[in-house]
Amino acid sequence: INKIIFLGDTFDMSRATNEEIYQRKFFWDWLKRTDKKIIFVIGNHDINLENPEEELRKRILDINPRFKILREYKYGGYTFLHGDQFDYYVKKFGFLYMLAFILSDYINSSWNWIYKYLNKI
Repeated sequence: INKIIFLGDTFDMSRATNEEIYQRKFFWDWLKRTDKKIIFVIGNHDINLENPEEELRKRILDINPRFKILREYKYGGYTFLHGDQFDYYVKKFGFLYMLAFILSDYINSSWNWIYKYLNKI
């Protein structure tokens, strides 16, 4: 094996904050030591990684520059996708539906932070 392809929703950014993702020690240790080429196809729950300014994206690429973040990956006559492009609502509402996912990811992250803060009081 010289290449590993993730097909999206790996981090589920709608449910986990960056801090929670950083606590997944096994993943970060593996990412540091692997010599494999890693292709990360973005899914609808980690679509924030498309943004080059996203802190999580920067951290991943700093740790392992062989890590490639893409919306689709073509190899040997095959196309690798997450599959959300084929969802009925994505087809019907297009960008508006994807925008709803993006907003949901940020809102849920904010609510997670607020919930944790309130539980500390």
